[in-house]
Amino acid sequence: MCRLETFFAACFLKKMKLTRQIIIPALALALSLYFFSKWTQSYTSFTIFSYTLKEADPLEKSFPDIDLLSHHNKHFKVADRPNLKLINFVYLNCPYVCHKINNQLEEIYHQMDSTIVPSQLEFITISFDLEYDDVERIRKYRSHFGEHIDGWTFALPYKVDEQQFFSDVKNIGVWIYRDPITKLINHSVNLFLVDANNKIIKIFDPNRETNEYIIQQLKQCLNEERMPSLSLLQ
Repeated sequence: MCRLETFFAACFLKKMKLTRQIIIPALALALSLYFFSKWTQSYTSFTIFSYTLKEADPLEKSFPDIDLLSHHNKHFKVADRPNLKLINFVYLNCPYVCHKINNQLEEIYHQMDSTIVPSQLEFITISFDLEYDDVERIRKYRSHFGEHIDGWTFALPYKVDEQQFFSDVKNIGVWIYRDPITKLINHSVNLFLVDANNKIIKIFDPNRETNEYIIQQLKQCLNEERMPSLSLLQ
């Protein structure tokens, strides 16, 4: 009898050991995957930039109703412009990424058909550095891209404090953080395509998507914009 009890005791201990070695780690892994899935929004957002964009869910949202001041010192709002608008955000003290993205935009600008830009599509680059950037600085910066760039407006927020502006653009998925010591601004670099009704219809990631892909998508959206007008004429 003692041998039988010893046998069952040994089996029980072996089962407990297997439980500790397999079931508990498997359970821990399952819980980790569950919480990681929640944190990354079902494995779709792995950075603060993509998380903010996903959380905002900006497609079909209106572009923020922000007063802007152009490099020509003219007041306007994005909603005032009747064409498609490709919009990005920068600041001029940016040590690297802003200039890289604007150089990429310059390439896209010159690769677009001249019958499209600026008559059907325009570019708007908005600085979110309300502390340092001004009209003179953005005008000088724009001049580096050459004289013949009609349809590309560089602009600043007008009569809005930085906190409110950051909140407005976060609502469409732009992540911005100003370091309180260095004053450098860390930010996302997405491009927002806004239609004639001021709705965001496409978002591009120039770090991941090629110029060719972005141009193809822009042309597709232009065709879709023209189709309702053509159907009304028939």
